[in-house]
Amino acid sequence: MCREELVRYTNEADEERQGLIVENNLMAGNTSAMEAGIRRLNETTETGGVIMSDLKGQSEQLKRTVDRVLDTGEVLKESKRVLDGMARAATTNKLTTALIILLEIFVICVIFYFKFVAPGSKT
Repeated sequence: MCREELVRYTNEADEERQGLIVENNLMAGNTSAMEAGIRRLNETTETGGVIMSDLKGQSEQLKRTVDRVLDTGEVLKESKRVLDGMARAATTNKLTTALIILLEIFVICVIFYFKFVAPGSKT
């Protein structure tokens, strides 16, 4: 019976060894998968950091652009005010010129009247 027990013990040891080898292979596979996952996680974290840095730069650029647009709006308001003033001055100048021309026509008409038409003129 000793021999049978030895054979049984050897078979059990072989089965246990085979089970341990399978478990060891599974653990090695799981370890590889975990290491790959950690690598991907680190790559993703690094990519996220680069993206965050880019977004921060773009945010600052957008803030500067908004400031420039607001400054441009102020300049445009001032320009419009100046142009409106110039338009008023041009209109005033036109009216003044028209008034002077009408006054000159009136003076010419008065001179013509007294020179040629008025009673007692020497023509």
